[in-house]
Amino acid sequence: MSQKRVPPDPTPRDPAPMIDCREAERRLHTYVDRELSEGEVAEVQRHLEQCENCRARFRFEFGLRRLVRQAVEDQPPAPQRLRERISRLRSK
Repeated sequence: MSQKRVPPDPTPRDPAPMIDCREAERRLHTYVDRELSEGEVAEVQRHLEQCENCRARFRFEFGLRRLVRQAVEDQPPAPQRLRERISRLRSK
């Protein structure tokens, strides 16, 4: 079983400039996926600390991704032939 990846806690550790809700929403998926730089993480965390609406959205997105990941892990793997066809298509 794979190790569960948890995005950083939305409580900021470093002072960072405050971003608005639109910018926080734009970065939310990359934040949940842990694809932001340290500075961007700090900005999103600071915003989430101050904004209940965005914090609720973060909790929803994180919970949804966790449920999808669990559902996928509970499924049997795709047949080898299908995986090979997909691999060939992706390499084109």
